[in-house]
Amino acid sequence: MKKTEIRKEYKFIENEDSKADHLSHIRNNYKKLHPSRNIQSLYLDTINLKIYNDSLSNDVDKFKIRFRKYEKNKEIRKEIKINSSKGRYKLVESTIHNSLNEIDTYFYKGLALHPIVTISFHREYYFLGNVRVTIDTNLKSKLNKFFNLVEPEYFSSKKIIEYKLNDSFNEEKNNFTEKTLIDESTSIEDKLFKSSESFSKYTYSISKLMKNNV
Repeated sequence: MKKTEIRKEYKFIENEDSKADHLSHIRNNYKKLHPSRNIQSLYLDTINLKIYNDSLSNDVDKFKIRFRKYEKNKEIRKEIKINSSKGRYKLVESTIHNSLNEIDTYFYKGLALHPIVTISFHREYYFLGNVRVTIDTNLKSKLNKFFNLVEPEYFSSKKIIEYKLNDSFNEEKNNFTEKTLIDESTSIEDKLFKSSESFSKYTYSISKLMKNNV
């Protein structure tokens, strides 16, 4: 199945000193969407890290490619996150892979992309009305042996909170599914605990791993 998700999202990064109030606000006021679970994502990039460098230098016209696996689910999905002048959206497609270790070179937009880093974390899911909130903890990053034979790791205590509002478009059925309207009458801003900030697990992890190990 192929699906395009048009996304409206806001991220907040909490450290040990600041996390308590925000996390308590969500856990006390939002409903549990479904059980929490562990997630693994394998990010691809060029040998010279073009995608990573573009994410640092460009505000728009950039993308990230990852293969993602959810705990207790055998399916591995390919996800392409695109940030363009027309907005942010994500292309999601099921794959035939049985393990992230099977994934090798992948070609996209004329680029040869290789496994660079595996990022794992624990995710909690909440909702209130048409707003979905996720809390990501226990962030662990590991460089792939293709990029570094030592396979260095980085552990972070950051808590990543994300408020999401999105449309999902099923390309195969050519209709909208799991629809939450995004228009001028739909607002997510009044649900926010404080001002949001920009954050990418991939960019953050590569920055830390390159600084400490490469």
